[in-house]
Amino acid sequence: MPEEVASLLPDAPAAEHASADFFETEIGGFDVVIASAGLGKVRAAVSASLLLERWNCRALVSAGTAGGLSGTQPMQVVVATEPVQHDYGRSRGLGELELFRPGIPPLPEYSHIDHVLAPSAGRVNQLKAVTRELDFVVYGRYASGDTFVNDTATRTRLESLGAIAVDMECCAIAQVAEDRGVPWLVAKGISDDASTTSHDDFLAGIAEASRRSGQVVEALLPILLER
Repeated sequence: MPEEVASLLPDAPAAEHASADFFETEIGGFDVVIASAGLGKVRAAVSASLLLERWNCRALVSAGTAGGLSGTQPMQVVVATEPVQHDYGRSRGLGELELFRPGIPPLPEYSHIDHVLAPSAGRVNQLKAVTRELDFVVYGRYASGDTFVNDTATRTRLESLGAIAVDMECCAIAQVAEDRGVPWLVAKGISDDASTTSHDDFLAGIAEASRRSGQVVEALLPILLER
């Protein structure tokens, strides 16, 4: 969304591909391409693939806003340690969904494969060392899916997965990055509490939550790119 792009990009010309805008700029001495991709996993995956193919990007980053679950506060930034796609898996009846790793056939013979995507523990420790002085940064599991969470029942279900934040793009970015063998980072500001008032809270909080997300991304880029 425009507020999310603005957190990293004051002004730059855009190039449009596949209904997304791409902006070439510099952040912290690094040449970067920012994609205004739209919402949801499909748009995120298409834009991520274009970033790798057209610009030969060395890493993928997902910034902007997320909904907060148990243990988070508005305007904190949650750095993802374990993205979980909460709407991909095998139906078990009565609304129960057995989660599977994105891209793995959701069949019983594949259920032993861990459904969680995760960066290396060493990389996470490096990120934590950089953000130690930023008291608004926390680390944890994301639940990611094509749903804007606006009710307490869904919030409770996602919390039962161990997630502390929910968004609509995180898992797609991580999946594309892992498929292509490049590092990834998700660092999003909490704009709302993923509950009955999230539609209003999101609009009120998007600008500041995005600004803080951009601040954290800029701090972590040297670790991600290992310069």
